[in-house]
Amino acid sequence: MDVGIFDHKPMGLRAMLLRLRLGERFSYDTEKNMFFIYLEGHKVVTADDVETIGAEVKRVLSRLAVRPHSIVNYDNFTIALDVVSAYSDMVTGLVSRYYSERQAVSSVALTFRNRSRRMFS
Repeated sequence: MDVGIFDHKPMGLRAMLLRLRLGERFSYDTEKNMFFIYLEGHKVVTADDVETIGAEVKRVLSRLAVRPHSIVNYDNFTIALDVVSAYSDMVTGLVSRYYSERQAVSSVALTFRNRSRRMFS
């Protein structure tokens, strides 16, 4: 048992729960031909971080015979300003080479879209 549960200071549960290995953040659904990227809570700080994400996407998608649709969850995603350009270039290259379509989403946007559909339908 973690002794931290008896301590008066915060345990950092949010960080623990959102801490996924990079490989756990990518999944491909063969039935739907959908590639899901879960970057919620992920931090990209260095050029190595950018290259690692790109390499992981290539590892999964280079084996596929068809280009999948992709959905990327960017909730609470943070990126250092000095690697934004490299990240953007990496994403552009991956989209043009591997994806048939890509959508970046957040739970806030999905919640708003679902509520507005109910309100106006």
